[in-house]
Amino acid sequence: MANILLDYAIPFSQVSSLPPPSFGFLHKLAVVVLHDVPATPADVTIVADPSQLAALTAHAAELQGAFDGGLSSIILIRVSDIAELPALIEGREGEWYTLFGHHAIDIDGFIANTATWGGVRSTVSDDLANAPHASVVNFCLFGHVGASLSAYNPLFAFGRLLSAGTWRNQQYITTTNLLGLAGTLGICESLFEARVSFWLQDDDNGNRLGFFAAGGLSITTPYISKEVELTIQYQQASFLAVNQPFNVAVSRNELARLGLKVINQFIEMGYLDPDKENSLTVIDTPEAFTVAGNLVTSPSVALWRVRMDAFQTQG
Repeated sequence: MANILLDYAIPFSQVSSLPPPSFGFLHKLAVVVLHDVPATPADVTIVADPSQLAALTAHAAELQGAFDGGLSSIILIRVSDIAELPALIEGREGEWYTLFGHHAIDIDGFIANTATWGGVRSTVSDDLANAPHASVVNFCLFGHVGASLSAYNPLFAFGRLLSAGTWRNQQYITTTNLLGLAGTLGICESLFEARVSFWLQDDDNGNRLGFFAAGGLSITTPYISKEVELTIQYQQASFLAVNQPFNVAVSRNELARLGLKVINQFIEMGYLDPDKENSLTVIDTPEAFTVAGNLVTSPSVALWRVRMDAFQTQG
């Protein structure tokens, strides 16, 4: 006879948690170009084979940089008029997080028509008058020095950033492409002070990424911040779905604990600075069925330079 006492007295029911979030979109890059033939309808194409690029755009050699940097695919957005772009990208930050505008598109038009984009935006310019754009939130402006304005090296940098398994700031990675490199210390200093990303050329050490930032912050900051937010959302939403809690102090404390646990995990990975404020609080509100939270994170700042003072003494 089957032993039914335990199953009768204490039956178990399966409670499903939520599926974990996917972070794949944070590692995807969309590139916006103008159609080679004017008045051609706008379209969005996933390009998984770089050999396809030549048939899609006259800028194939430049877009190759993203693949050479390590990406296995890009999203190619082709428009005849930049005003077509908002309708193509609205609400699609969850498909790709980084949006790069080709330099053939007017930089002010690109910025204006992507103003509501919630991810990272970028382009390249050879005009230092555009340097103030480097301070726009989550906007990465690459500076190009010299003739033959090209997006190859900026896209190569993003290829390396987005294809890596961990978030790293890509300090001084190398490139074999010679276009757009800063060749004097004065130019490097000017670009750095303006927080414009750039590549430099060094006779002894080769062609190196001299700086990489977005909105004046480390290039990894918007990606880390988004990953923290998604992880906290998942942990807290799973708690609500599994436990079906009431709005009481113990529930609010548990929501805060789950958030702080995520914060500590990101501190251990080196993504958040343990010496700065990283906190999460959850409090009750007058609004029914709702609590309020406050999240403060301090992503770690990339280390690019060491300013050294040298002293000489006589014994």
